[in-house]
Amino acid sequence: MRGRRTRSQSLGPAFTQLVWARALIWIAGAITKVALPLAVYQRTGSPALAAILTAFESTPYLLVGLPAGALADRLRTRTVVITCCVVCGLASGSVPLAAATGVLTTPHLFVAGFAAGCALVFFDAAMFAVLPAVVPRDALVRAYSTTTAVQTTIALAGPAAGGVLAAAITPVYTLLLDSLMFACATVVFASFREPIRTRTSREVSIISTIVEGIRFIRGSAVVATMTLLGTGNATAEGVLVGMLIPTVVHIYGTSSDGGAVGLSYTMIAVGGLLGTAVSPTLAARVPIPTITIGGLLIGAAGFAGWIWAPSFVIGLLGLVVFQTGGTVVILNAITVRARLTPDALQGRVNTTARMVAWGGQPIGAYLAGGIVGIIGVTGTLSVGMSILLITAVAAACSPLRHIGRIADH
Repeated sequence: MRGRRTRSQSLGPAFTQLVWARALIWIAGAITKVALPLAVYQRTGSPALAAILTAFESTPYLLVGLPAGALADRLRTRTVVITCCVVCGLASGSVPLAAATGVLTTPHLFVAGFAAGCALVFFDAAMFAVLPAVVPRDALVRAYSTTTAVQTTIALAGPAAGGVLAAAITPVYTLLLDSLMFACATVVFASFREPIRTRTSREVSIISTIVEGIRFIRGSAVVATMTLLGTGNATAEGVLVGMLIPTVVHIYGTSSDGGAVGLSYTMIAVGGLLGTAVSPTLAARVPIPTITIGGLLIGAAGFAGWIWAPSFVIGLLGLVVFQTGGTVVILNAITVRARLTPDALQGRVNTTARMVAWGGQPIGAYLAGGIVGIIGVTGTLSVGMSILLITAVAAACSPLRHIGRIADH
């Protein structure tokens, strides 16, 4: 009994190795988040194209999320993640190579972002599939909170560092560091000793596997409802992030060289870290609907602060508040879903749910890119804030109002 409790507390060496490897991926992602939109904005000066590039990077979840989840339940995790790291490294490295040879174009930036985004969908699916086999179920809340804490801690420094590098060596050549991070992650994953877990039979068709995951989500009122509410939360975030560079430049009048943009992403990460820190306590003591509705309303308040703050510094505090609320909503949904899903369905259920929920991010960014030329940056941001408020009202009227705490499910 004591040994089992110790394993739960330490989460085990396999979990530690996963976190280290994923940390390298997150470092690359934090840099790319600043570098690619900046490269597009500096080349074109277009707020719409900057928003659309942000959407383009996350669109793969809508396109390949379902097969990625199904394959993650059928294939070896190490094979999937190594392949993904290689693809991402090549996509990132192709940008500075094209720039050095004088053949870089704006469409190339979009293709690189899209290719890396596709690979990372499969990477995330593999991580979701293997994590419940690495740690005990009673430790999933801490496991997800730990990984999110590491991710957001990296995000505190990553975007700011990416902004500084972009200002020093241009956003394009900053992507060289991405390639290095993906190469290092490949080495770490090559030594990963994958635990034994139940996998879907290869004799079952991919379509049947996908349908089984969708059927589980539809059959669980809690999982289905939180997934749809997550779509609203992510759509609002897509609007805010898609408009981040235009907001920094046009509303607050700062430079587009990368420093202020990187700082803005860092403040979003601060909010994520705060949300991560309070989530385990909330999960144990507060009913699920209260966490969800409260997180959405807090996010809307922060969104309003980002739009109408009298100074850039106060606006950054609005970003912190916005992401704190959003992170609480996300972690609440992920943890509930993981605890309710059987091991053999983890990959496809989590990836399907993320496809539906996080698919709101590209929808929000595309929406921002489509309307910013008509109603301006402030008007577009106001639409994003309204989406959060509408989602909070929907949560209050949903089946969630009849359930209790995560620990009860």
